[in-house]
Amino acid sequence: MQVCFFSTILRLLLDIYLLLPALYFLVFACIGYSRDQTALQSAHANDEPLIAAAALGPTIFPIAFAAVVGRSLQAIAAWKIERVASIATLEQLLGSRTVISALFLPFSLRILDILTPLLVLLWAISLVGEQSSRRVVSRECSFPMSP
Repeated sequence: MQVCFFSTILRLLLDIYLLLPALYFLVFACIGYSRDQTALQSAHANDEPLIAAAALGPTIFPIAFAAVVGRSLQAIAAWKIERVASIATLEQLLGSRTVISALFLPFSLRILDILTPLLVLLWAISLVGEQSSRRVVSRECSFPMSP
């Protein structure tokens, strides 16, 4: 009983810890959206944290995304076990924890179903998120300035 309680607490703490990078990118997106069409100045004290966050985004986002998605796929597989899922579906969910495995696992299992393109699309979001975090902030003016 006590081991189960300790395990539950550890999983809860891990889930909260994995939530922090998601909150970081949500706040970063909101700040970037609020600063849309405004020029950033590298010498300005309020702009320096935003520029530093944009520099870290391409490094942090794929790692955080992989951690959250990997944990989520594991939880979905556990939920599917309770709902009587096929072994192939469980193998595909648990085996697709990276971009490469999501691409090659269906061919090694000889499974092409609706889950295959969904998992590939899910992992493609990681690449899009990495690029978008890189392009949110720019020091150059990308809109016409009126005199």
